[in-house]
Amino acid sequence: MTVNGVFFAASVQPSPLTTTTPGAYAQLNGSSSGDADYDNFLNTVAYGGGPSTSITLGGGGLVDGLAYQLQIWFVEERALNNLDQRVMTYGDGNGNDASLGNTAGAQLGQYAVGSFIADGTDQTLTLVANGFGNSHLTAYQIRQIPEPSTALLAGLAGIALLRRRRA
Repeated sequence: MTVNGVFFAASVQPSPLTTTTPGAYAQLNGSSSGDADYDNFLNTVAYGGGPSTSITLGGGGLVDGLAYQLQIWFVEERALNNLDQRVMTYGDGNGNDASLGNTAGAQLGQYAVGSFIADGTDQTLTLVANGFGNSHLTAYQIRQIPEPSTALLAGLAGIALLRRRRA
């Protein structure tokens, strides 16, 4: 599956989570987004590490002082048909958290987006399972946020191209 221009494939990373094969746990519980490839993506889950763990993101490739956007996916609709209310809370360990799940108090939907300024080459992400035994993560993606001056220059270049084509 390609999301935001990035190809995703099941992997045993990030440790200590173990990844299942696509569809192995049917996280969508028969629901559909209307896109079979995206459904396959959402049905894949990495889990493990107990009810609370942390993983390291960035693979040593982040640049200290640059701004990044982090998108996290978590889907758990299997619990909708029973009393097992599963909510995952993701954070930076400093009180900046997002909760995803299928019950009151959680952000409904499939993903959350946040931003951070790198203070090293990696970023730690905490995972807390609320109401069940192992941390879960469908996927994550880190994107560098262009500096405002870079974005402005790119926008101006686009306007110049449009004017040139109209002439």
